Amino acid sequence: MGKKVLLINPNQYLHPPVIPIGLEYISHALKQGGYEPSMLDLCFEDAPMQQIASTLARFAPEVVCVTIRNIDSVLYPDTEFFLPAIRDLIKEVRAHSKAPVIVGGAGMGADPKGILSFTGSDAGVVGPGESILAEIVSSGEQLKNSGKIFKGTPPGDYVYSRGDATYHAEYLEKGALGGFTTHTGCSSGCPYCMEARTAVCLRNPVSVAQEVAALIGSGMDHLHLCDPEFNENIDHASQVLRQIIKEAPSLKWALYMRPGHFSPALFELLGKSGAYLITLSVDTCKHDNSYLNNISEMIRLAKENGISTCVDLLAGLPDEEEGLLERTLETLSRAKPKEAVINTTLRLQKVLPITRRVLNSEAHRRHIIDNGAGLKSLLSPVFYQRITPGQLKDMTRGDPMFRIAGEEKIVNYQVDDGQVNDRQTDAEQEIED
Repeated sequence: MGKKVLLINPNQYLHPPVIPIGLEYISHALKQGGYEPSMLDLCFEDAPMQQIASTLARFAPEVVCVTIRNIDSVLYPDTEFFLPAIRDLIKEVRAHSKAPVIVGGAGMGADPKGILSFTGSDAGVVGPGESILAEIVSSGEQLKNSGKIFKGTPPGDYVYSRGDATYHAEYLEKGALGGFTTHTGCSSGCPYCMEARTAVCLRNPVSVAQEVAALIGSGMDHLHLCDPEFNENIDHASQVLRQIIKEAPSLKWALYMRPGHFSPALFELLGKSGAYLITLSVDTCKHDNSYLNNISEMIRLAKENGISTCVDLLAGLPDEEEGLLERTLETLSRAKPKEAVINTTLRLQKVLPITRRVLNSEAHRRHIIDNGAGLKSLLSPVFYQRITPGQLKDMTRGDPMFRIAGEEKIVNYQVDDGQVNDRQTDAEQEIED
């Protein structure tokens, strides 16, 4: 075998626990390249530092990789900032190993250089890690204290070999679902999203379906999609669904979609594939006149095909068109999804266009919520809130279909006493792999 690579999942957030699909994909890619990866999953560890020390002594890796899924929990007001604990974990690695430490994961997009500096890591990866990590490890490049940021490249066409049923068992017992992807990247330009305008790479539909079938074979028949939104490309999405219907007929799954990029035929395929819940990502940015109509039509088509919908509505944005939130709420009241979760508290990330818009306007800056240190770097949680939860409650007039984000730590796919709980918070959009 080639170099030993230790992959560490430091994520101990349990609302819900999330299987580290990114590390599973990277582990597979490294094995394909002749390396010897080993995963250290700290999600349920009571003594993570001791586990790090013993693993480093036993495995003696030549490279250590740490995934940063999120830099904080996003939920306001009870926000949890994760980077200090990850920094302490990396200090523990340093105490027991001379191996270079590389950080990556979905959270890196928030501020790659800032995260690298804060955590004291040697190098970082932004974007998909499967291909680039193997290149970094094989190059023999000096990584110690390099401060280099590598850009991930689209992964190869794998039928990913994932963790076994024993590994996943504790996750499933505690409310997690298995996940899978159909593509990476997103072509949308949402000014509040770190994944906006990232390179899109569509996976082979046959490979996707075979991975799903393998997960079902390991005991997971209830999955959640880890794409930004499933309907990035309607033709590709349709091909994926046809393959899933063929390869994995017993699947039950939940997914994200965005308004637009749909057809009646797509929803018919979704129903046949076992999709039971669609979370529709909606915002009050400026859109064309078809946007609200598309929302209503997608909710209607979902119902016709036996699929529930939850709407994840982000509103109260800077420079929002007057009256648009009210019109959106009225549209949802008529369309009647299962639930609409409204978030008007926006996490300001350094890389986001909407953050620059807020910081460059005295009128918008008045609505910033800061803990006193956040604005210095925007790494620790800083929020923009123009519409308060109290104002939202007045606007929704007590309609039980509407719920204010952040009131509960729960996501739409969590399982409670054997029953699927179709509820979600604003955090779910932020914690996709």
